[in-house]
Amino acid sequence: LIVHRSIKDEVVARVKAAYAKVRIGDPRKDNLVGPLIDKQSFSAMHNALTQARDEGGQVFGGERQLQEQYPNAYYVAPAIVEMPGQSAVVRHETFAPILYVLAYDEF
Repeated sequence: LIVHRSIKDEVVARVKAAYAKVRIGDPRKDNLVGPLIDKQSFSAMHNALTQARDEGGQVFGGERQLQEQYPNAYYVAPAIVEMPGQSAVVRHETFAPILYVLAYDEF
């Protein structure tokens, strides 16, 4: 998500509020976010979030969910990552629920 710096904080706050209401669980029931495909996908997401932090990003969310109920499944909370600019992790597709947010002043 690329957003003008003057409204970035408001947009991020709204997205965080929306993500807080997202239901995580069995997608065959009334849930929006199901599990990642496997442990390898979970590891890739975790590694991407670690790389984002290393590249100066602020990470919100992305934690594993429901592991006591489903120890062999990899449910995660969607992540929002505020990045200081375009970087390697932003350009790489992780195939996980990660929303990178970048601000601009002018095109």
